[in-house]
Amino acid sequence: MKAGKNKRIKRTLDFYRQLYDLTEPYRVLVDGSFAFAALKHRIHIKDHLAVLLGGTTHAYVTNCIINELRDMGDEMSGASLALKRYQRLNCTHPPSDKGPNSRRCITSAVSDGNPQKLFVATQDQTLITWLRKSGDVPILKLNNNVVFLEHPGKSSKAYKEMVVHLFLLHTSHQVEKGKLLPKEWEKAYLPVLSTSTGTPTKRKRKKNQNPNPLSCLKSKKKASQSVEAAKPPVAGSSREETAAPKRKRRRKAKSEATLQHTDTAAISSTETTE
Repeated sequence: MKAGKNKRIKRTLDFYRQLYDLTEPYRVLVDGSFAFAALKHRIHIKDHLAVLLGGTTHAYVTNCIINELRDMGDEMSGASLALKRYQRLNCTHPPSDKGPNSRRCITSAVSDGNPQKLFVATQDQTLITWLRKSGDVPILKLNNNVVFLEHPGKSSKAYKEMVVHLFLLHTSHQVEKGKLLPKEWEKAYLPVLSTSTGTPTKRKRKKNQNPNPLSCLKSKKKASQSVEAAKPPVAGSSREETAAPKRKRRRKAKSEATLQHTDTAAISSTETTE
């Protein structure tokens, strides 16, 4: 088996082991189609299962599976002889007049959440489709003379649960490494948490208090305006007195040249009069 396939199978097995609490020894229920394909390719089922699952495995078979192979004739005689050496698992379904049916026997054994923690080794495509929908049962198949553990399909319940499980596992691993912790520049924006381990103290509510007496006083400007408005007008006062004073006109200062010119003109005028 290649390294890539081995890692993928190990990852799938770890998922089933952690999510569905599968522990050693692993219990594998083998049907007639899987036994016939293994005998055809000369594969020893118990040895391959032990190598694939990496632990102690016990192969099981039911009476319905043995009786169905026997009814199929001489073609399935070799598979029935091989399965007779396996441990027997009690059938959980009621007896039927239609004869033995391995498919019905296996579905009844793993229904209601797979309480017996079984792996199912089969080549029956109809049974595989039913097991994929249930999502609680690991499926073992033969492909190119190799036994492999089927990865859950994207539409199955097991795949969705596996995605959630791997996400939580990845985030917890990142937290342990410190990669998801806040950085130094981010800590300044985080609120400071109290480190006290005691019971949290209740915050006291402020009582309703009387208003500040200084805030109730009227402003001085408003008070002065109201006083002036209340004063009666003075007798004899006219509109001109109350009016604003007139602005004085500013005259420009004369320059020195003009002053000298005026002085000479005045002197000449006095000389002529004399």
